[in-house]
Amino acid sequence: MFSQMLNILIYRSVSLLSLMSQITTYYYLISSRVSNWFRWRPTSPHELDRAESKVLSFLKNPFRTYYVDIGQGLGVDNSKIWTLEMTPEAHNDNESSATPLVLIHGFASAIGLWALNLDSLLQTGRKLYAFDLLGFGKSSRPTFDSGETAEVQMIDSIERWRKHVGLDRKFILLGHSFGAYLAASYTLQYPERVSHLILADPWGMPSLQMNQQLTQRQIPRPLWVKMVAKVVTMFTPLAGLRAAGPWGPQLIHKLRPDIKKKFEQMAGEGNADCFLEYIYHCNANHMPSGEMAFKSLSTSLGWARNPMIDRITELHPEINMTFIYGSRSWIDRQPGFQTKYLLGDRVNVEIIQGSGHHVYADKSEEFNELVAKVCHTVDSRVNDIDINDSDDEDMGQALFD
Repeated sequence: MFSQMLNILIYRSVSLLSLMSQITTYYYLISSRVSNWFRWRPTSPHELDRAESKVLSFLKNPFRTYYVDIGQGLGVDNSKIWTLEMTPEAHNDNESSATPLVLIHGFASAIGLWALNLDSLLQTGRKLYAFDLLGFGKSSRPTFDSGETAEVQMIDSIERWRKHVGLDRKFILLGHSFGAYLAASYTLQYPERVSHLILADPWGMPSLQMNQQLTQRQIPRPLWVKMVAKVVTMFTPLAGLRAAGPWGPQLIHKLRPDIKKKFEQMAGEGNADCFLEYIYHCNANHMPSGEMAFKSLSTSLGWARNPMIDRITELHPEINMTFIYGSRSWIDRQPGFQTKYLLGDRVNVEIIQGSGHHVYADKSEEFNELVAKVCHTVDSRVNDIDINDSDDEDMGQALFD
């Protein structure tokens, strides 16, 4: 009898604890949603941290993330750049002949969106670096100057990042979209740092004349469309996302379901929502300084004020380039072929069939293979130069023996 009463008591206690647990769970769920509504924009640094941790949890190889304090520079002082670093097993900085690879993300992006590429590229046996540009992701959000000075400041911040991270040898520089534009600008400014430049579906290449010709071929826009476009140019590109307030996360899901599909190959079907949440929290910050810098570098129609094609002939003759375009991208790939015409055989243009603008994610395996091929070619070239230099030293020594 006593045993039965004890069992009933234990059963009811367990049931009560289970009920209390459910109530607590619902309380935090409801309070979280209510809190999000009262905050208008349901985001915070903590939620960005959590979203990034979930995204990076799909990586199979060890990595470390940290802030790099880039010190003082051209009006962008006391800023920190959020950095991801991956090192292959049995890697020795003094002995490894594999050239490091640095990745620069595109507009409204951050390091987490390289998730489909990092593990594969690490298998090439080289050290990898990716970082959030100033004004984007988890990096500091300083106020940039207007006009071309913003570009100078961003390039200066990348160079100061390089110095403070301790990257003292030449590296392969890979940029996507707006990041490709900055990668090209950095290489023009600091050619002694870069061994090869890879531009993935680069923004900002076409000349203003090419852009005007493209605009003229388009269907004439009604007056009301022109008026709406004029109003839109008064705001930063993602102002609408922040203005949407508590509807912002749902807006991302409605407008960019393609992003979710791209990363389901890694996360599994139905598990890639975290990538959309990550994009939201990266761009819902109340200080969109990266967007403001981009806006100051572009015209009202989104073209670059200082097109890269007008400067690319200044590229150091020892630096080779590779363009990687998506066949279905909205980016015009003619500037890539024009660059090849101007610079000759040291420029290679690759087109990945079936890929859109996010070429690194749409066809990640093909993209990774192309980048790996470039990396191995650079390593072979560097090793050949080292061998030739060593032979020259031996021959010189023999002459004096």
